[in-house]
Amino acid sequence: MPEAATTEAVEDIETTPEQESSEKSKSDKPKFGGLLPTVIVIAVTQVITLAGAFFFVKMYLVPKVTVESKAVEEIVQQEREPAQIHMIEDLVVNPAGTNGTRYLSASIGLEYARAVDGDKSASTSGGHGTGPSGGIGNKEPIIRDILIAILTSKNIEQLSSAEGKEALRTEIMEKVNQEIAPDTVYKVYLVDYVLQ
Repeated sequence: MPEAATTEAVEDIETTPEQESSEKSKSDKPKFGGLLPTVIVIAVTQVITLAGAFFFVKMYLVPKVTVESKAVEEIVQQEREPAQIHMIEDLVVNPAGTNGTRYLSASIGLEYARAVDGDKSASTSGGHGTGPSGGIGNKEPIIRDILIAILTSKNIEQLSSAEGKEALRTEIMEKVNQEIAPDTVYKVYLVDYVLQ
């Protein structure tokens, strides 16, 4: 009979499957706490992402801006008289595609600076660039013709949208600068601009 008693004792020592699974789950738990490693990994990933974004902006975006500002500084450093504004007033044109049913009335201001040529010809004309010695005033008929040609080539949408007006300023500046060189137009003002 002693054998029967030992068999029962061995059966008591054996564990049930539920006990085995609970023991395995206890041994599988991480030692550092479940949420802390996940938070650390996310934080490190964010720091690396921010560092990469900073590097990208610093290396690729900022130099482009400084190149443009250097070009402007070079132009400004050339010897020039102080900037002046020359008005081209009372331009009335029919925009493209309107068949004469619509019109644009505009006065345009051109902010420019005259190049200093060794002599004092600019000062003999009163410094406004409109005297007999030359400057933008002597080329006003040519500039008016350029402005009329540009304005009549634009349709209503190009003349009325903000993007169209900005493109118009740029085109005027480029074409007028070709004509008045070595003087330079820096800014174009749409002083009176009525589209009917």
